Amino acid sequence: MRFMLYSIRQLTAIVVIIVLIMFAAFMGYDYANIYISVNEGISQKAEVILKEGDYTTLSKFYTQEYLERDSLLSNNPYRSFIVTNYDIRVKVKKISVWPWNNVAKETIEEVVKGINAAPKDSEEESLTIPQWENGEKLVIMKKNGRWRIDDIIITRPIETE
Repeated sequence: MRFMLYSIRQLTAIVVIIVLIMFAAFMGYDYANIYISVNEGISQKAEVILKEGDYTTLSKFYTQEYLERDSLLSNNPYRSFIVTNYDIRVKVKKISVWPWNNVAKETIEEVVKGINAAPKDSEEESLTIPQWENGEKLVIMKKNGRWRIDDIIITRPIETE
């Protein structure tokens, strides 16, 4: 009877350890995918807006609903400029995701500065380059086969020089 009780305890401990390892592996996989998707997605969106790229490439990182309601894509304030250079910094501060959820939340810090641009029309030399909405942002992602950004909410604006 003692041997049977000992065997059950050992087997239970091994099963718990295996479950914890699997749990950690799934969380790590989701964290890595989310981290890369957020960094690449935010950078790609800035490139599309500032350099007037093809916004259909963003469907790899964003849900279609978000792309349809994003005001920066529909009313691009940089449309009348030729942007030659810019500096973007995206810092992921916090990721909140569980393996059994299809929704994740991240806190990021996005700063775009050093936008070098010239007006497209030479008669509009007095146009000023609009400021980017720099700030700490809450990114909400949904998983439908892969993680995609579903919403971006500014929680705290950041002023740059």
